Order: sequence, then C-alpha cells, then structure tokens
Amino acid sequence: MAWLPVVGCAATLQASSPEAVVRALVEALNTKDKAKIAAFVKAHATDDLPAETRVERMLDLAEQGAPFKIVGAITRDGNSLKLKLEDTNGIQLNMLATMKGDPPKLAGIRAAPAGASEATFKDYSDLGSLQDMVKAVVTDSKIPAMSASTIRAGKTETATFGVRELGTSAQPGVDEPWKVGSIGKSLCSTVIGTLIDEGKLKFETTLKEALPGFKMLPEYESVTLEQVMHHRSGLPADPGMRRPQVEAIIGDAKAPQEIRDKYIANVLMRKGQYAPGTRFDYSNAGYAVLAKVIEVATGQPYESALKQRVFQKLRLQHSFTRIDPLPQEHPSGHMPGPDGLKPVVFDGPMTIMFAGAGGGIWMSTSDLAKYGQAHLDGLKGKAGLLRPETVFRLHKGEQEDPEGNRSYGCGWGIVKERGLPIKHGHNGSDGTFRAELAIYPDLDLVVAAISNAGGESEPTPGELVFWSVAKRAQKG
Repeated sequence: MAWLPVVGCAATLQASSPEAVVRALVEALNTKDKAKIAAFVKAHATDDLPAETRVERMLDLAEQGAPFKIVGAITRDGNSLKLKLEDTNGIQLNMLATMKGDPPKLAGIRAAPAGASEATFKDYSDLGSLQDMVKAVVTDSKIPAMSASTIRAGKTETATFGVRELGTSAQPGVDEPWKVGSIGKSLCSTVIGTLIDEGKLKFETTLKEALPGFKMLPEYESVTLEQVMHHRSGLPADPGMRRPQVEAIIGDAKAPQEIRDKYIANVLMRKGQYAPGTRFDYSNAGYAVLAKVIEVATGQPYESALKQRVFQKLRLQHSFTRIDPLPQEHPSGHMPGPDGLKPVVFDGPMTIMFAGAGGGIWMSTSDLAKYGQAHLDGLKGKAGLLRPETVFRLHKGEQEDPEGNRSYGCGWGIVKERGLPIKHGHNGSDGTFRAELAIYPDLDLVVAAISNAGGESEPTPGELVFWSVAKRAQKG
C-alpha cells in the first residue's frame, strides 16, 4: 500500500471548525471523484502548494485506500489535529492535519501507516555544511538516505548520508543515480526547446502538425505544444494506471516506441476533464504525448533524444534512461507499509508510456544540479544548451489558479514562498523516491535533493534542504 502525501486540502461543505474540515476531507477522499476533491481543495486549502498537485495526490491516496473510516476520536494538539483512519484493506493510518487561519484551512497533512515516523518542519540553515544538513534531515525524517547538490556562483557542493537499502550497511556514493520522477517533465520540455532552436518545431506548433500520423479528437488538433507543456491542453490527466488498464491499451507491444504509439493513440481519442486552453490540469499524458512529438521530429526513440540532446551536451556522466543499464551500485527505493519502509522496485510498461513525464529517468544529484545550472545560465542571458530566449519562454509561467500565487511554465513551477526570492523548480516521485530541483535566480543558486523513500509527509526532505540552503544563501 503506497501512502502518498496529501497537503492542503478543502471541501465544498461549510466547515466552521478544524474537526469539520477534517471530516469533510475524509468524505471527499471517499468519493474518489476528482471534481469533488478539487472542490474540496478550492474551498478549504491554504495555497502552500499548487492546488492541482494536492488534488492529484489526494486522488492517488483515495484510489489506493478509500473508503476510509475514522477510528476513535479526533484530538487537537495546538494548530494540529490527530486522527486514525482505517482503509479499505483494514490497514490503520495515522494522520496529522495542520490548520491555519480563521475560518480554519488545511495547511498540511502528514500521513503514514500506524507505527511509522512523522516528518516535521525544521529550519536547518544554521548548520555549518551541506553534509551536516543532509545528515540532520535524514536522521529527523527517518528515511534510508538522501543525496543533495548545490551550485552557487559556480561552486558545487555534494553530500550524501544514509544507506542504499534498509537492512544493509552500504552507503550511497556521491555519483550514484537516483530516480528523478516528474522532474523529467522539465527535461522533456528542454528537448522540445532544442528542436525549437533548430527550427524543427515551434512553441505554436499544433498537435495536428506535430503528429500527422495520429488520429485525434477535433478539440486536440489546434492545441499547441506550449499549451501541452503548460498543462493546459485539455488532455487526460492520467495520474496513474493499474496493470489491467495498461495491458488493455498496449496489448502485446514490447518495444518502447510501439508501447508509446499505442498509448498516445489511446490518449488522443479520449476526452479530458476540461476543454483545451481553459485551465491548468496537471497531465502525465500530456508529457507522454510530447515524448512522441520528439520521436516523430527526430526519428529516434525519446530516450536516445534525451541522452544526445541533454545528457551528452551537458556531459552528465551519471544520468540514465530506462533503456540504459544502471550501475550496479545505486540506491533502492522504499515504500511505507503496515510494517514500515520496505524496498520496492517499480518498472514495466507504464514507465515506458510515461517516459516524457519522467518515467525511468535516473540522475545523480550533481548531474541534476548541473542541468539546473544550464537553465539558470539561460535565465541570466547566457547562451548554452538553449538560446536564452528559448529558456525565458520555457520558464514563462501562467498562473495555475486565478486566486493562487503559483505559475507553471514548460515543465517548471514558479513560486515565491517562505520569505525567499522567486524559485523555479519541479519535484518528482514514483512512490519510492522523492526528488526536488530548485533554482533561485536572484541568489545565483541551484539545489537538487533526492531521498530514497516515498510517502513522506510534507514538507518533503528535499524541500527542507532547498529551503534551508536558500535561507542560508539569503543571509549571505
């Protein structure tokens, strides 16, 4: 059972007390209905995280465990409420819901199987080194391991701490690769950027123009690549799929391009929840479509295009796609369950289907930071991997929610939070790793951090690192 974090949620019900908000949360989860969960988020959430991110996480949690039953009393601890849930499989889950404001809004929920540890927010900016910071976060979060890398004013620092796999003593090396998850969306948009720089594509290229061999619903024909990269295409979200769904779509296909051909053909003939161009709707399917656009434009598998156009150009020697042989020595991912964290390996056709969304991509944190630095250079007007004007447009965000403070560009989220300067970044998780990439242009700072455990509460261990590093940099 994978417990995905649920953070900052809300409901259409008029909840006048923290307890009412929490009960409404459980009711929303039990519907397993995205629209009802989204209404819940809009009504009673703080804006600490993008609403769509929260909705997708809540929907994943609901699909895995709902209906939930509240077991026992809901108790208060300052601004937080503690409760115990029982899921559809009889597994008990501890939740800690943090409230803010009047009327109360849900700022965060920490969720873990009964007996598992709960992460807490803590400022580590006063620690002397990145190594000290990573060690403290791993220890406090009770995760197996973490790696983090920073680049500031051209100086790189990397630190790791912990064990590759619980039950063993082997420690991860600084150059070992970790799963980056949905940070791969920015990698996909970067490959699109290289094709734009070469004149093979445009931001305004439509799906009909980019995919001439694919049938699609009429409403998708005029959708632009930029709209897809902005999650405003109207394509299905596809936050995750069960094995029977995957098998029904791909049949007996084995080769990566054939698997993606069948999936994209399916996606383009399915209606999404919203009309194209009307709103932000985070879509793994959209970035899967972009991977196919890249394959059509280059005549090569997406994985090969990514390697040639990004990994090799930036000399990233510790970065791998699913079709590459991984080094024998690399961290194992872990998922929480009734008996604590357990090593888990996720692989299979869905990883291939979602290659453009980040499926199957592994990078060392130093490589990930170096990649982030290439984008920071572009934001500073320096030509490199991409032309500066292309980087600017990739990072030009549209507001996710008219009432929110977050924007989303082409695989990059842009936000100003916690008293820090504007951050460009993305996170990623397959439920067994959690990855964070943060770029602070005003601080000339890039931070990459990845832990090898999924299902942690918010903030993630990586967020604790990049917030603390940025705060330390802000102090001078």
